[in-house]
Amino acid sequence: MDEQQRLESIRRASAAPRLDPETVRAAQQPVLQALARAGFPSDDLSSFARRYAPVPTAAVQILLDELEKTRDDTIREWLARALTASRCEFPGAALVAAFDGSKSPLVRWAIANALAETEASGVEEWLVQRALDRSLGKAREMLMLAVARHLSPERALMVLRQCLPDLLGHVAIGLREIGTPEDAGRLLEARASAPAWAKKEIDRSVKLIQARA
Repeated sequence: MDEQQRLESIRRASAAPRLDPETVRAAQQPVLQALARAGFPSDDLSSFARRYAPVPTAAVQILLDELEKTRDDTIREWLARALTASRCEFPGAALVAAFDGSKSPLVRWAIANALAETEASGVEEWLVQRALDRSLGKAREMLMLAVARHLSPERALMVLRQCLPDLLGHVAIGLREIGTPEDAGRLLEARASAPAWAKKEIDRSVKLIQARA
């Protein structure tokens, strides 16, 4: 299951309807106008991210400012997606506040994905707390990769191992980057009861962990 399929499954589970393109563009206008004034014109946030990737620092700050201001979950989702195209370090406070301020599984998943793919700083303690909070449901999935990338290896392994029983496939993805031979063994032990997509992730992770050993 790829990222788009996961997002669609989360959208269905949260009963969130797909908005038509015109509605999305209209909702995005305040953000797009702020970006255009700073020299980053674009028709929508999706094409903005493709056009300007890696997103420049000045544009990242605008996206963060808009994320702090908005209470619209549609805009939060698209801002998080746009930030995913950045490669500069930036304070992660706006992302984590938007995650905590939204009840939408889709928005939370998009923000968790942004945290996994960006250089957001100052999010370590927050990641530990949210990664271990089972009440968050699917939003924790991409947090596993963010944990692996933002925490020290020792602390990340502690968190990932605690999450292994209920997030097997996503923990396998996180362990792919920092796991030990012992972790490879744990993944193989759990493989039999895993769904097909998770078995593929486990096999890939075990191969990479063993190659590093």
